[in-house]
Amino acid sequence: LKLSAVRDWAVSIMILTDEVAKLFSGLQKALRDAEADIKDLAHSQQTKLEKALSEADQRKDDAERQREKIEAASAEAKRAHQAQLDVEEKLEQQVEKFNKKRDQNRKLMEHIRELEA
Repeated sequence: LKLSAVRDWAVSIMILTDEVAKLFSGLQKALRDAEADIKDLAHSQQTKLEKALSEADQRKDDAERQREKIEAASAEAKRAHQAQLDVEEKLEQQVEKFNKKRDQNRKLMEHIRELEA
């Protein structure tokens, strides 16, 4: 009777040991699967991050080029404005010279008429 009980107990222990081994095996597989999923997710997130950083760098470069274009256009506009001011000043000087010459011409014409009279 005791031998039978010990044998049953030994069989129960072996069955229990086998079930625990299967449980640990299942847990190890679940951990490996979870680790693989985490690695895949990390790789995916790293790829997204690298893409986002690359796009941010591209946008920064584009913004810098636009800023340079704007600065160049602003400098060109300043030069054009200064050139316009210079032309207007020269035109004003020419108008003054013209008016002086016209006044001189009018005075000469009056003097000629006085001499002819």
